[in-house]
Amino acid sequence: MILSYKQINDIAQEITSSYCGDVFAPVNIEGLLKDKLGISIEYYTLHPRGMILGMCSNQRQIVKVKDGNEILLAELNENVIFIDSSLKDRRMEGRRNFTIAHEGGHHFLFQLENRKDSTAFRYYRESYGCREFDWDEWQADAMASCLTMPEKNVRYVFELFFQKSHVNKITPFNRGEYIAFSAMADFFKVSKTAMSIRLKKLNLINSFNLSKSIDIQMVG
Repeated sequence: MILSYKQINDIAQEITSSYCGDVFAPVNIEGLLKDKLGISIEYYTLHPRGMILGMCSNQRQIVKVKDGNEILLAELNENVIFIDSSLKDRRMEGRRNFTIAHEGGHHFLFQLENRKDSTAFRYYRESYGCREFDWDEWQADAMASCLTMPEKNVRYVFELFFQKSHVNKITPFNRGEYIAFSAMADFFKVSKTAMSIRLKKLNLINSFNLSKSIDIQMVG
């Protein structure tokens, strides 16, 4: 099953609205997954070079991981998500939340499709986008974006922070708007890249450039 971004957005809005009705509140993504899917989060070193950020599966399997210096055989199943322990660093909060939501997105989609034998890995990459033809990953990224940044909440906070309903372009050169944008990313506890892509998808901005010298291209 391939869902459109709008379909995923609507599904996520229903999920988040029933969990946290307050539009002026960031989503506790770990709490949401626990309450809605009965999923807990476990932290391990998932790859010796840090290339895997998250893992999930809807079937029982044994995975070799590291907990500190100890090598373990940990059980991965439909009730747990593995997250790389490097993301526990408070400076990685945005990427951690998005990765947890991404793996949770896989679980929601597994349930919708009634898939019984699927495993997903989130690999390290510089942006939160993925190649469009990789539909499972594209849909999980879309679900993660919509779960961590629900549409109603984003629209409410956008108008509150920007004092307008639309901005043409987010750029560090426009200091006032960039401060408001950075505050939004901090509020939703996501990275600036994830926040900018979500705002563009919701047509709240036309484009973005988060670097003073390099344009960030939207993927997906």
